[in-house]
Amino acid sequence: MPERNVAIVVFYDKEGNIIFQERGSVSKVGEKYGFWGGQIEEGETPKQTIKRELTEELGFVPEKLDYWGDCSFVIKGSKNSKYEGWLVKQYVFLSLVSGELAKNGKAKYELPVPMIGSKDLNFSFSGLKTACLYKLQKLPRPWNKQFYCDFAASFENAAIEALMIKLKKAIAIYQPKQIVLGGGVINNLKLRKEARKVAGQFNLEVFIPYDKKLFTDNAAMIGVCAWHQAQRKDFFKKINLLDRKPNLNFN
Repeated sequence: MPERNVAIVVFYDKEGNIIFQERGSVSKVGEKYGFWGGQIEEGETPKQTIKRELTEELGFVPEKLDYWGDCSFVIKGSKNSKYEGWLVKQYVFLSLVSGELAKNGKAKYELPVPMIGSKDLNFSFSGLKTACLYKLQKLPRPWNKQFYCDFAASFENAAIEALMIKLKKAIAIYQPKQIVLGGGVINNLKLRKEARKVAGQFNLEVFIPYDKKLFTDNAAMIGVCAWHQAQRKDFFKKINLLDRKPNLNFN
């Protein structure tokens, strides 16, 4: 059986989200999505391969690449692929994506502030993400590390501005005595600073978890609530009668 050795890198964030690469026409085995990396050339180590591939594909190499391990599989069912039936061994590296890119960049790319004209307190970043896609499609390549930093800062700027607009509206409507920040999004230092500025305009104090380990995704909070309900044996027995409203509006 012919063999192919490759090295890949998995980019992830503190909330456990993983970034996939849309393969499309560059796919060699028919996959729709994949990770960055490529074939290990003669005389290369897996880590050298990752650095070369990232330089070619993204224009920069993250400072930290952690080796996770390796795995093997046989390619089956790929259409029109010369690698059908090959044994592939993957050397997998991990790289944490954090706010470091935005910290080292300048918000030089104009992006729309999402839902700036809405009168309610709802917010969504789907439109902002689409705007980023269209903007990136128009910008010339190759992109270097500074470009990624600047674009990340531009996205961060637009997203935080939208959140601060909603925060001001919420304060004006509900007139709270204090502001409590939670969820994975508060890992972002700039967001915490801007929230304190807005709260200061209304003479409000901001509270955040005492430890960064508690800057976690909302799923953890939901899990705690579910645990307490389970302790009370508060279960919904006729699950098929339960309404599901994915677009439920809380206003």
